[in-house]
Amino acid sequence: MRQGIVHKIPDSLDFDKAALCEPFAVALHGLLDHTALTAADRVLVMGPGAIGQLVAQAARSCGAKTVLVGLPQDQERLDAARRAGIDVTLTRLTDEAMQELTGGRGFDVAVDCTGAEPAIRQAMKAVKKAGTFIQLGLTKPELTIDYSLLTAKELQIVGTFGHQYHNWEMAIELMASGKVQVDHLITSRYDLEDWQRGFEEMQGSKGIKILLYPNGEQGVEP
Repeated sequence: MRQGIVHKIPDSLDFDKAALCEPFAVALHGLLDHTALTAADRVLVMGPGAIGQLVAQAARSCGAKTVLVGLPQDQERLDAARRAGIDVTLTRLTDEAMQELTGGRGFDVAVDCTGAEPAIRQAMKAVKKAGTFIQLGLTKPELTIDYSLLTAKELQIVGTFGHQYHNWEMAIELMASGKVQVDHLITSRYDLEDWQRGFEEMQGSKGIKILLYPNGEQGVEP
């Protein structure tokens, strides 16, 4: 492995949390490399999976008011996000909620982490005039969206993929310092020989992040 892609894990960051560095780096690149986020901003995140949860934590680390939206079947994930400090979680973003949360102004930044057309359409509609919509979740090749919003609201639309070296360094720093909460994302732990149980759990949309231990010793560091 070449030295240029190696990152040192500090003693204050255990291996379980370090396993979240890659998805957190994706979230940081998607949000912070494409905005100048401040504590005065309101951020909407669609999708409470691992990436969506980490985007919400990244926004929270900047002091921005953060709203995480999922579906009714995501209630357990949304409850976990609230316990981890996310300001507001919803199973449906209604016009009434928009009015209450933004005063009818709209969100400064909306990030779609689902790739699902209904969520994308709703997020674009929820962005304020001259706001930013970020597409982080992978989508199908063709979608139907309200393209007139680009001109009517002067939206900035950003596509993002992957991560860069500095995103890993920031992910490590934020987790090691305790500035973001990630413990709630690790919902199950299995020895490698029980990998099928972990895969079945994830395919059933249960939990958020599932860890497999190749040495068969959960939580034991060398």
